[in-house]
Amino acid sequence: MPYALCPMPLLAFLLCLSVVSAQEIGLDAEKSYAEMMEDAEFQKFLKITEEAFPQAAQPVLRGEPDAPSRFNEMRRQQMEENERNRDTIGYKRWEYDFYIPYNQPQRSWCFAVKIDVRQGKLRETGGEFDLAIEGNGFFRVVDLETAQILHTRCGTFERDEQGFLSLIQGWQVFRLTPEIAVPEELDSFQVGEDGQFRLTTETGEQTTGRLELAVFPNPKRLIPVDDRCFAETSLSGKPRIRQPTQKNAGKIRQGFLEESNLFIGL
Repeated sequence: MPYALCPMPLLAFLLCLSVVSAQEIGLDAEKSYAEMMEDAEFQKFLKITEEAFPQAAQPVLRGEPDAPSRFNEMRRQQMEENERNRDTIGYKRWEYDFYIPYNQPQRSWCFAVKIDVRQGKLRETGGEFDLAIEGNGFFRVVDLETAQILHTRCGTFERDEQGFLSLIQGWQVFRLTPEIAVPEELDSFQVGEDGQFRLTTETGEQTTGRLELAVFPNPKRLIPVDDRCFAETSLSGKPRIRQPTQKNAGKIRQGFLEESNLFIGL
């Protein structure tokens, strides 16, 4: 999993993450723990879970003296991270998993990171380069510094210095792929629900290309690179590239942006 892509604060956040205190997850219930470990169906669930999260899991040893305070501190950090991004377009709230490691009775619980991929509210802006996805897909962008393909729900595109639609965040440029060239002088710029680009200049109307969206088998296991962009992992699976309106990729809404999903009910 490419943790090296994360800024140092986020890396520390990922490696230490937790949501609930020891009291809240019921670590005092040794009887319950023993009973669950005797249950055949629960054993089957544990094996599936352990296989699903081997790289993302961080162990919590039974009886760690600082576990409650560490859990509370990580929960505070998580709340601050969410609050900081309440107005970030395309931001996805973090969620976390706790589970008992399969065949490791010496460990009480492990936690694994996941993101809440539910769609945020679509807000109308009227911006001709503002795009939102109504559905499950992700925009595909290229980090021009690293040449890595990333995935995002943030559609605040603008024309970069070379004339291509990109997300520009400070000195970072994430160019939409396939590339969409936008002339400096435009009469109109239109994007259909199917992702087809049409623009009009003084020379007339032309079709310039079509958006491609990425759909993942397990998008909850993407890993954030920053507040807006995600990288694939072995747990998310490889992206399936689809045109908008194909299967469950979703349709494009021009002149809209997707707000963060912090306020969607848990």
